[in-house]
Amino acid sequence: MKRRWLSGVLALSIVCTSLFVGCQKREETKPASSNETTQAALKDGKYKAEASDFDERGWKPFVEVEVKGGKIAVAKFDYANKDGKLKSEDAEYNKNMEAKVKTGPAKYTKELAAALIEKQDPAKVDTIAGATHSVENFKKLSTGLLENAKKGDTSVLKVTFETEEKAVALKDGKYKAEASDFDDKGWKPFVEIEVKDGKISVAKFDYTNKEGKLKSEDAEYNKNMEAKVKIGPAKYTKDLAAALVEKQDPAKVDTVAGATHSVENFKKLSTELLENAKKGDTAVLKVNFAK
Repeated sequence: MKRRWLSGVLALSIVCTSLFVGCQKREETKPASSNETTQAALKDGKYKAEASDFDERGWKPFVEVEVKGGKIAVAKFDYANKDGKLKSEDAEYNKNMEAKVKTGPAKYTKELAAALIEKQDPAKVDTIAGATHSVENFKKLSTGLLENAKKGDTSVLKVTFETEEKAVALKDGKYKAEASDFDDKGWKPFVEIEVKDGKISVAKFDYTNKEGKLKSEDAEYNKNMEAKVKIGPAKYTKDLAAALVEKQDPAKVDTVAGATHSVENFKKLSTELLENAKKGDTAVLKVNFAK
């Protein structure tokens, strides 16, 4: 009888312990929702960004998005002229461009808008052969626009392009942008630049861990990555930094085979950092990345 009673107590203890551990695990995993992290960035509403002036051919690019439930639900990209006509609806323009490069604004504007809805991040939108310049315009407008969406600022964002930008020189100084948190592998990407005479003269891109060690100096990491994709952070971080100094525009930096994700991180950090450099804001810029 005593043995049967002890067995019953033991079984009850096991059940209670299992229930407690199960509840504890559910409570612990709740804050780690990546979906919550992603959606928290954008505020619901309608937003628009456009070039601050018409280009030399009389067109002004613009991007419009509608955010619902913290995500981009609707997106539109196009060019308008002074008469309000859209490039995507210009039959003659489309015919001539398609004959040369097999695509035209009637097609690529819709593809880019759809890609933004799918990816939820301009940096992750692929380029389109024959429309590289428009892809750059689209990404630049979208990146600035999403910064407004994070703040809930629904005023029309005016963005400077190319020849206009020469008049909006970067302000001399040292600037830094970094991810607001470490990624799931324990690394935090960052970009540092120095501006002299209105131009980027020095640039650095890398990842750091909580101990302050750099990914580019992690011999084991580099060895493993190079064995898989023929390149590692020791090389691609320097390549990207050098390209930024050369091109002076993150949107014009080419991708690096085998390091696509890091190129996206680099472009996002650099694009937002240059906005600080235009204002002369030398505070470290914290950039949110979806986990």
